Amino acid sequence: MFMSVISCGRTPDAWPIDVAWGGPAGEIRSMLLRPAPGWSLDAWDKRTEKDHRIGLEELLRDGKSPLDACLIMNAALGQLEVHAGSPEMDSLWLFKLYKSAQVEPNFRLIPLPADFEGISRASDGVERLRAASKVAQTG
Repeated sequence: MFMSVISCGRTPDAWPIDVAWGGPAGEIRSMLLRPAPGWSLDAWDKRTEKDHRIGLEELLRDGKSPLDACLIMNAALGQLEVHAGSPEMDSLWLFKLYKSAQVEPNFRLIPLPADFEGISRASDGVERLRAASKVAQTG
């Protein structure tokens, strides 16, 4: 299983806006994330918005609440080890998400090297992780 998380910026106040996961051959599931009440909208970075093509208005309208997102991920991922291309950053964003929801994750992130330059959506990151894992298995 693979996961990628996108944030609203690169500052310590930034927060997750998009998460996606999927298996080696299966469908990719993704969710936009609505900001939690305690997250600062001042952390919103217009450059990040341009890079990821996700607007704040879209998150407020279509994003899942942190609690709903965490419950959905826990149900979907169970006790799995989930590969992440950027486990340190993905862990940071997931920690913020789960902390705001007051829920513990069931799954555990583990590293998988992948080039994440130019990722615009979390689902793109999952696709790149899939490709990297195929190379690692055959290389």
